[in-house]
Amino acid sequence: MLRRRPNPSGYYLASLRQQVSEGDPRIILSTNDDFYLCTRPAATPDMDFTKALLLMHGRIVKYLFVPVMRRDTRRPS
Repeated sequence: MLRRRPNPSGYYLASLRQQVSEGDPRIILSTNDDFYLCTRPAATPDMDFTKALLLMHGRIVKYLFVPVMRRDTRRPS
């Protein structure tokens, strides 16, 4: 399950400690009811050895699929 925190300026992905702001091109609207996160390695081939080694186990957001219609899952009180 994707852990995200309420955020007025977009989405905060707790597991990656990354903010994805509204309007970011990595956000894709989805007809699914759930959020889905696609990541890629943080290290890239064009980095120097030291930086690539430091980021070797890191992940960053490639795409964040967001439901078009967010349903309220809370029960009425």
